[in-house]
Amino acid sequence: MENLTAGRKEECPLSAYEKFGDKAKSSRRKIMREHAGNLRRAPAKLDLHGQTVAESEILVADFLRNRPGETVEIVTGRSGKLRTLFPEWANGFLAPYIVEYSLMPTGGAWRVRVRK
Repeated sequence: MENLTAGRKEECPLSAYEKFGDKAKSSRRKIMREHAGNLRRAPAKLDLHGQTVAESEILVADFLRNRPGETVEIVTGRSGKLRTLFPEWANGFLAPYIVEYSLMPTGGAWRVRVRK
């Protein structure tokens, strides 16, 4: 295989499969298995866009109740009533479920660590 680059002939590098055959496939699988434990799962997310305040209260309580020990995201939107109400809920009726919470840098969602 040849490749012309800037008027020069160069050898094209062989792919790992061409170089090592089936051994490359098994090595890749082995690496993927070894590192699978290091991959982080995306946090569970609850999007409250389009929900009323009453619906949101129920959805958030159920969502947190079913995720003990997890860190989750609750999307309220950057503006509106839900964003301003969430801290009141977190310190009120949601307090038994929440270890800590903070507004995410985007300003439209809350990151919540759920009690075990």
